Amino acid sequence: MVRHFLLTVDDPAEARRLLGRLVSGDELDAPQITTAGDWHVGFEPGPGDNPADVPKRKPDYCLNIGITWPG
Repeated sequence: MVRHFLLTVDDPAEARRLLGRLVSGDELDAPQITTAGDWHVGFEPGPGDNPADVPKRKPDYCLNIGITWPG
């Protein structure tokens, strides 16, 4: 399932606080923006992977954010 939300920023300070929460690393507080970190699940390790590493799990969700200059 994919969901898209379009928001307008009326309070820049509050928007900055929200963005800070989305990158805080505290998933109990707010969903976190998805990183570009590689993960392999059910596949052989790729060329950049260390075969000795335990495979990472697939993320439960993917959160991407796009911001325009006007907000």
